This record gives sequence, C-alpha cells and structure tokens, in this order.
Amino acid sequence: MKALLQRHYPWCRAASDATLDRVLRDSMPVSFSAGSAVFDEHLPCAHFPLVLEGSIRVRKLAPQGKELLLYRVAAGESCILTSSCLLGARDYTASAIAETDVSV
Repeated sequence: MKALLQRHYPWCRAASDATLDRVLRDSMPVSFSAGSAVFDEHLPCAHFPLVLEGSIRVRKLAPQGKELLLYRVAAGESCILTSSCLLGARDYTASAIAETDVSV
C-alpha cells in the first residue's frame, strides 16, 4: 500500500518515513465493488478517502430520481466534498457510487 500511496499522491513521496508510517498505521483500507455506495447524502463524514485504484462518481439525486453528476474521483485525486464536510464538521450533501471496483 505504501508504494501505491507514493505513486498516486505526491505528498507521500515527500513525506518522511515516520509520517508515512503513521498514515499507514492509522488508515483503514476499504474496497468497494462497482455500483456500491461509498457514502450517502445526509450521513456524517468521518474519514478522508485516498483512492488507490478505481473511480468514484459523486452525484446529487433530484427528487424525481434523476442523477446530476458532480464529478469523479480517481486514484491520486481528492474528493472536494469530503474535504469540505470534514473541515466544516458537516454531513455529506451528496452521495458517491463506485464506478468500478475501488480501493481506498
């Protein structure tokens, strides 16, 4: 996992071994199958996912059930909604679905 983090996230290449070891020690690797919910609207945001493999689709659902695609998050990218929710201590305001099999 250390190699994947360093390949996809430049800050991991620049981090000290002690810092990266702490990130790995405190992390919780999770996998999602394609089509699975990664997070749902109105639920608390408690973790910051570092996508290592796959793609996540962040979306907003209209009352009629139509999907509005906000953006995608792939390996090496950040989820701006998660960042905002964590910094503001707020619940998610949209949902996310694994487009492919995903490892975070």
